[in-house]
Amino acid sequence: MGTVILHGITLCSQVVNALLYEGKPEITAFRLVKFKYYHCYGISDAKGLACSGDACWLTNREGLTITQKLKTRFNANDTVYVRETWKEYEKAVGVGEQFRIAKFFAYKADTNRPEVQKTCEWYDGQWRPPQHMPKSAARIFLRVAGTSRIVRLHDLDYVDYLTSGIDTDIFVTEWSSWNHCRHMDKHQIANEIYRKRFKALWDSENGKKNGGACSWDNNPYVEAVRLELTEAPSIWSPEA
Repeated sequence: MGTVILHGITLCSQVVNALLYEGKPEITAFRLVKFKYYHCYGISDAKGLACSGDACWLTNREGLTITQKLKTRFNANDTVYVRETWKEYEKAVGVGEQFRIAKFFAYKADTNRPEVQKTCEWYDGQWRPPQHMPKSAARIFLRVAGTSRIVRLHDLDYVDYLTSGIDTDIFVTEWSSWNHCRHMDKHQIANEIYRKRFKALWDSENGKKNGGACSWDNNPYVEAVRLELTEAPSIWSPEA
């Protein structure tokens, strides 16, 4: 039987916590779109996107000459593994002839989770970025639920925010701070609160990439993909 090659997706600790500990088995993840040059002609919408089926292109200012093909990475029913902030530590295990020094992985998302038992050794070492996490450290697997979408960051909607992994509890004081906006109903106010929280989450992870070009204010194109928890594939090669 062959080896399963999975895509990796980077998720911050806040989103990992939402998946593992906050009863949110489904999330919407957002990945910056990679561009591939492609030349042709067509009709676009007002936002600079031309779409045909599942394919999308970025058009020029006039909206006619299509200059770049937007390349999506995730397909429906793909399985992806999560890359997260991690580290490796050593701990003595076993007794007598079985005594040995074993290596274990720790995850930053578990730092404030009392349900995760931690030995003294758990706190050893420095946290390492998700990009350097070996596949052997993967503990979360997700299935792509449906076709991913390409959209400008500012065009995300209420459901996108709600499933992004942000805290969805709204305090009484937050509702009160919007009392002056009598033209807005509770749904609209909640959308603005979630939008502000998502903006903060996005910029904390992406705001400084490419000299700030990927920040919320610069409104980059993203691939929005719905993901749900699943088991590791029966054929899984966790080599680094």
